[in-house]
Amino acid sequence: WLKTRYPNLKPKRIFDLGCGAGLNTVAVARAFPEAEIIAIDAAAPMLRYAAARSHALGITNVRYVQADIEHIPERLGKADIAYTAIVLHETSHDAVRNIFRGCYECLAPNGLTTHVEQPPYHGKPLFEQVMRDWDGQYNNEAFWSGLYELDLAQELADAGFMEAAIFSDDVTAVPWRSDAKVTGKVEDYGRTGNWKVFGAFKA
Repeated sequence: WLKTRYPNLKPKRIFDLGCGAGLNTVAVARAFPEAEIIAIDAAAPMLRYAAARSHALGITNVRYVQADIEHIPERLGKADIAYTAIVLHETSHDAVRNIFRGCYECLAPNGLTTHVEQPPYHGKPLFEQVMRDWDGQYNNEAFWSGLYELDLAQELADAGFMEAAIFSDDVTAVPWRSDAKVTGKVEDYGRTGNWKVFGAFKA
């Protein structure tokens, strides 16, 4: 999605915030082989696995760092892109705000922040809203439903980004081989990769 929407983007340094097992990290590292990817997570076991997986796949432009993404270490310097991928719904409102402020502070001028997440409720049928709330309640997703209470565009503005530089878009992931449906054709309440991306450029 990023390379398609911004084909002329040439980042030198990218922060992957809340990288987990490094699945998205590897994809971004391959998409931007000239960039240094700094993948940050609080969980040491996840970082060890991610680093081993990256090594096994021949990825050489990623550095894994154990840190709190609510407080990005200044020693890491500035980034041209700072992103999260399916992270915000795993944490609290206060944490989301801290992450957005941290993205604003760590970005170089004209830097880009993007956040791929569950689609918001507005415009969704009531049945789908119920399905998503049910999934959050009974699938150990304590913060899932709470994320829908936030206006993420407004939260980005409150973090310092200019309103004119804030955007949203739809993202459709590459389907798993086991997917019965054609991805992007029919909403299936989160079982395949139909996501929303929110982001902004720093002036």
